[in-house]
Amino acid sequence: MAYRGTYRPYQPRTIVVNLQPSTWNKPVLWTALAALLAAALVAAGLTIAFSSPSERHAGPETRTDVEPLRTRFAAVGDLSDPHWLGYNPRETESSRLPEQDPETRVVGVARLPHGAVRTILDRPGAAFRPADLVGPGFYGWPNFPDNLTKPPEQITPHLPGTAKWVASTDYDTSVTHGKYRGRFYFDEATDTFYFDTVNP
Repeated sequence: MAYRGTYRPYQPRTIVVNLQPSTWNKPVLWTALAALLAAALVAAGLTIAFSSPSERHAGPETRTDVEPLRTRFAAVGDLSDPHWLGYNPRETESSRLPEQDPETRVVGVARLPHGAVRTILDRPGAAFRPADLVGPGFYGWPNFPDNLTKPPEQITPHLPGTAKWVASTDYDTSVTHGKYRGRFYFDEATDTFYFDTVNP
């Protein structure tokens, strides 16, 4: 028996997807974005935590630029020929994440013009006395490591070998004004200035 139905050629259907923002499921969208952001933060934290010690902590480099010191220690005088470090002593090879409130140790040596140290020592009421080079200490470290009680090894080669250091707590206060911790030392024979400070 012959088929007598009407022949209708196949016509493909077109599916239209509305990509207008108004059609998006906003709660689902924000949840997805939050999940992606959290994953990115976790990945970044793991990258820091599991990076090699050499990648995290290459050690402080000796600096020789003088302008930052002249700005911080303008009361001392016209500094020149500096060798200094600026670093966070707590950030060691075992550190995992950076501190939120780091303490920056600024320590080093510089020269003063000829006779400038004698002028400083003659200031009334300064009461300079012979002293060993000892740092000012760090909050939360009542017995801080030995490497913070003496000049860093990067600075030692730049100290005069025959220096007779003198210091005065009154003079220290006249420079810091109580805004930061710092110890300052002078050698008259070589007009050398040594400083060891925290967050100057």
